[in-house]
Amino acid sequence: MIENSGSGTDLITIAADEDQTQYCGYSIPLGYTGYLLSAIVQVDASKAADFRLFTRENLTDNTTPFSPKRLRYYWDGVLGIETFNPDTPILKLPALTDIWIEARGGGAITEVSADIEILLVTNS
Repeated sequence: MIENSGSGTDLITIAADEDQTQYCGYSIPLGYTGYLLSAIVQVDASKAADFRLFTRENLTDNTTPFSPKRLRYYWDGVLGIETFNPDTPILKLPALTDIWIEARGGGAITEVSADIEILLVTNS
């Protein structure tokens, strides 16, 4: 379990039988530019959930002030499936950028899932 240092809030849990997190995030590797092609969020419950898609550039910067995280998209009150799939890439993501989706459920047992599709292009 990974918790934040201030309040002890659980951020990521790795179940023993799953061998990986259920975290929806990615880091654009050095030498590449990423293009966010689509995002899908889903709620499998009778209570709605809110989703937020964030980015943070300069992921190797370890001195303050750090690059801020930026809220890029917000889906409010999702029930069922919301697909964001425009005809052109949604975001251009420079090398060493983190991108992730966070969700907050409206009930104690709200189940959510999220998926992002990223095209990686080698920098010339």
